[in-house]
Amino acid sequence: MPTSSQTSLAEAFTHLYECMRQSPAESWSRILRDLSRTNDAFASPMLKSFLDECAHSIRRGGATALLQTALGRARNGPIADVARSLLVHARLSLLRVGVPETPSTPPWTRTLDPHRFPIRAAIHGDQLLTIDSDGILRTFDLEDGTPVDRWRVRDADRNGPVAFVGADRCATGGMDGSLCLWELGSGTIVWQHREHRLPVLSLALGPTNTILSLAEDRTVALTDVETGCLRRRVSTPAQQIHALYDRERGVFYTIGSRGAVSSWAGDSLELLGTVPIDLAYPLGAAVVGSMLVVLDHDSLARLPLPVSERTVPATEKLPLRVASFSAEPDAGRLFLGSFDDGSVNQWNVSTRDVARRFFGQAHRVSAVFRSARWLVSVGHTVRAFDLANASAFEANPSGEAILSFLEVGEQRFLASGSRRHQIWNSVSGEPGPAWACSEGESTTDGFLHDSVAIIDRSRVAIAAGRTISLWNVDEQPVKPSASVFQVNEGIVCIGFSRSSGLLVAGGYEGRMFLCDLAGKVIRTLDRHARTIRRVTVGDDGRRVLSEDASGRIIVWDLPSGTVRLDVDGTASLPQSVGLSGDGRRLVALTRSGDVKVWDLEERRTKPVRLVDSRWECVGVAMTGEANTVATISSKGLLATWSLGSLSMKHSAQVLPDNSARLVVPQLGSALGVRTPYSVRVWNDDLEDEPACWHASEPVSAAALLSNGRVIVGDAIGGVLVLTSDRPASLDSRDENAR
Repeated sequence: MPTSSQTSLAEAFTHLYECMRQSPAESWSRILRDLSRTNDAFASPMLKSFLDECAHSIRRGGATALLQTALGRARNGPIADVARSLLVHARLSLLRVGVPETPSTPPWTRTLDPHRFPIRAAIHGDQLLTIDSDGILRTFDLEDGTPVDRWRVRDADRNGPVAFVGADRCATGGMDGSLCLWELGSGTIVWQHREHRLPVLSLALGPTNTILSLAEDRTVALTDVETGCLRRRVSTPAQQIHALYDRERGVFYTIGSRGAVSSWAGDSLELLGTVPIDLAYPLGAAVVGSMLVVLDHDSLARLPLPVSERTVPATEKLPLRVASFSAEPDAGRLFLGSFDDGSVNQWNVSTRDVARRFFGQAHRVSAVFRSARWLVSVGHTVRAFDLANASAFEANPSGEAILSFLEVGEQRFLASGSRRHQIWNSVSGEPGPAWACSEGESTTDGFLHDSVAIIDRSRVAIAAGRTISLWNVDEQPVKPSASVFQVNEGIVCIGFSRSSGLLVAGGYEGRMFLCDLAGKVIRTLDRHARTIRRVTVGDDGRRVLSEDASGRIIVWDLPSGTVRLDVDGTASLPQSVGLSGDGRRLVALTRSGDVKVWDLEERRTKPVRLVDSRWECVGVAMTGEANTVATISSKGLLATWSLGSLSMKHSAQVLPDNSARLVVPQLGSALGVRTPYSVRVWNDDLEDEPACWHASEPVSAAALLSNGRVIVGDAIGGVLVLTSDRPASLDSRDENAR
């Protein structure tokens, strides 16, 4: 549970966000300065210093620079909790307000803006149709996210229901009780008839080219699509609010406002029977398999088909408050739009559990639609999730940032946050077991990138505080094993050598610990004077590299703990050092801006300059290809270099960004770059256009797996499993909408 000081800090950041949201970007620096002087939650000199740093970042580079500052300070250090509060409690919204270059729509989703809330929508294949409260009707091609048609409907149709009638027409129900059939290409009215005296509440496509409509005057009408002629109209004893047609059985079902299900013959509208259900405010109904399900905000009623007056419904509670829903009948699934957190939850009707969660809105989901490929979430915006290309999109309930990904075997990977960890299937995208470290195990600033190490296909080592624990990820639920290591120093980072079977741990006070898997500390190596922030074990397991906070690098032989190389004066950047896969070479970025290479097999090691300071390198990393190193410069130059010939192999120009980070696979020759809002992946020659994925939330981690999957994690816990195909970079915003 958060303490009172943490709560006040969260409230202070929420207040900060509101002030910044309502003010132009030019005044953000002043708001930060004033808040640091007046709000008690920022009384600490360290907090004031952080706000001053944020203010300076805004003056220097606007919201993008502020994002880089906050993400950088959220990684580690004494101010990490505060920076993470800025990212989590303010929900990252202030970082998206006033960003000079709006990120393109991510290929795994389509964001269709702008709209005026509320929105009526319908889906047919790859077509999406929306009507907002201004009466603007739009159609979108979900394949590329672009708007196709746009026109204004009648004022009476602005808040009424809408439904596709085939691929090129749609029907609307008006507040004046009339029905209209529209041609989508031209926006013209094919016919208009007033079938009811009061507003139309629901539309459903019926048999033999007909439309069923319900209205507030307690009438149900069946209208011919081609001519607009009324075929049949009947009065109902109670108000009906929702209708659907069961094509397999040729029956209409209507849901009453007082909790009753009525069945009607499809051609004659003869009332076949009415069954009362124990739901106070029904939202609607759907046919799923051999049953009819009816939902209200927190309950679900099941009625076996066919429905008759002798049918006995079964009612159960749902795990969330539901604002809207859609069904996938053949698969036996419902998609439940949350009333609270903006998520759409894939609910399996038979097993009664939530399989996936899709986040697309900030708050309530007012409508959900499902087609063969697309899942559409309607709220203040319209988000369409491409289920064919994005295997999964799930946010951690805690909202904490994803800090690292590690591959576990051939088809699984581990996503780690500051306390929560989860196994995912990298082929199907299905989430696996998840677990969280307890409050007592977590370090002050959370796990860093290397505080998790993979032991084998079923075991994971996690360092927290002064403890290293082994977890069996094949167990349900995941539990720590009996082998637990206790050391006399807080652990910052760990690694594992498969050849020697040793865990290597770096501590806050500069000591290195070599531990076996039985829980025994074999050796303590005391040579660093500052906190060890990174350990890297070579692929062959014979050597381990350690780097401390001052930039000092030591390469050790395992398992003896003998020092192979001791180097001072590295750049001490997030990506400033690398160890070749065979353990023979060390590559480091020095403070002078040079990239140097040491041959560790030579007893008298002298570095060779690979890249000089004119390149202004800000990152270096070993690639998945043997003896190849990648560099990225502040000017946006991405390059790969051969350690054999000490020459450049390939290069590509990317957007200059000091926050860019290299993403390299364990195996293979692909190369990626992640920035706060995007991930780009190149082939080995860097010549073709990169595969590019843009994100709507700040990207906090990315990985390239050996099976070709691209994994992206964001700062509020979102995980995306993507293929390495090259989707287009899209922007679906309609610039002429207003």
